[in-house]
Amino acid sequence: MTITLTPEQMAWINAHVACGDFPSAEEAVRQLIDERITERSIENDDLFWAKPLVDKAIAEAERGDVMSVDEHKARNRCTSRRDPRLMARIVTASAAADVYAIQSDPTKAAAGTVGVPSAAFFA
Repeated sequence: MTITLTPEQMAWINAHVACGDFPSAEEAVRQLIDERITERSIENDDLFWAKPLVDKAIAEAERGDVMSVDEHKARNRCTSRRDPRLMARIVTASAAADVYAIQSDPTKAAAGTVGVPSAAFFA
C-alpha cells in the first residue's frame, strides 16, 4: 500500500519527528493510525469498564485530591513524550470520567466544574 500525504501533513509529521515525539515519519504514521483505530473502537464502547476508574476519580475529587488544568496538561505532555501510546489511555480515561460526571450531574458541565482527578488515571 502506498499512501501520499499532503505537504501540510508531512510538515506536521516532520516537525514532531524533529522535536522527538516520534523516532521516524513511518513510526509517526503507524502510531497515529493505531491511535485512531483505538479511538474508533472506543466510540462504540459502553464505558462500563471505566466505572471503577471513574468512581476512584470522583472519590479523589471529593477529597480535594485534584490538580490544576495546567498541572494536568504538563503531566500529560511528560507522559506522552516518554511513551506516546499512553496518551490515548489517559485521554480516554479522562473523557470517560467527564462523561460519567456529566451524566451523573449535568449541572457540573454547565458550571464548568468537571474536575481533573490527580491520580486515578495515572496509576
